[in-house]
Amino acid sequence: LTDAQWRLITEHSVTWSDEENVFLTLCDKNIGKAFRNSWFASLNIWKFWDEIPVPILILHGVQSDLLTRQLTDEMTSRNANASVVRFEECGHVPPLFEPHQIEVVRKFLTGDPPPSR
Repeated sequence: LTDAQWRLITEHSVTWSDEENVFLTLCDKNIGKAFRNSWFASLNIWKFWDEIPVPILILHGVQSDLLTRQLTDEMTSRNANASVVRFEECGHVPPLFEPHQIEVVRKFLTGDPPPSR
């Protein structure tokens, strides 16, 4: 990403707290707790995924070590409503800064699903 893009992400990710004299994140501070406990390891969430009855757009940053090609392939094979668009230049979360990334989402939201890549 460019310096300007990193600045934008930062401006929308943290805020200064005069009271605490520190930067605070603008996300759910408890989000990491879900990954510290393995209670969900035995939970079969595929049964919920399989039943989603509406169009699903999966934005796959190919360089992700979390959302793998194998996983996205399974997601699309399990639910016919799912389509995946791969972005070779991205890690886990495509930042949606580039026009071709934005266009994919725009087409999906306007009912013109993008072709799988």
